[in-house]
Amino acid sequence: MVNKLSLIYRISGLNEFEITFEEYCVPCKFQRRCRYGKSSPLTISIDCKDLLRAYEKERYEQMREAQKQADIEDTYEQIESRIKVNTRQIFSNIWKKKIKEHKEEILCLNSHKLDSMLTSQRGAIWWGEYAKIMKKIYQDCRKQTSLT
Repeated sequence: MVNKLSLIYRISGLNEFEITFEEYCVPCKFQRRCRYGKSSPLTISIDCKDLLRAYEKERYEQMREAQKQADIEDTYEQIESRIKVNTRQIFSNIWKKKIKEHKEEILCLNSHKLDSMLTSQRGAIWWGEYAKIMKKIYQDCRKQTSLT
């Protein structure tokens, strides 16, 4: 039997969105201390500025690395042309900043405490759903900001 879980995605303002892990938030069967979802489901707020900041951060990191590896004759434009920021990198930066900081809520994804096969499978499901929602948010934000 396959559980079909999905995240709940809401527009909460002009450039603001909420992602709620409501359907994921059931009491953790695998660990007694886990407070995962017992009081309120994990909800994160994402603003178009968050996407822009994540894009700029990734671009800056790639530019710094490209400048280290560049030849002395390379122009700024040549170095800049080597920089490729994809949406997966942007989404990953936001995942690290907004979701991974909720250690107690995502305790059921902690491979140090639970079976790593189980947590990696669960984490892959979360990531897949998160990436789908983030693509929708990204498309909405592209219309309103300078995201490329």
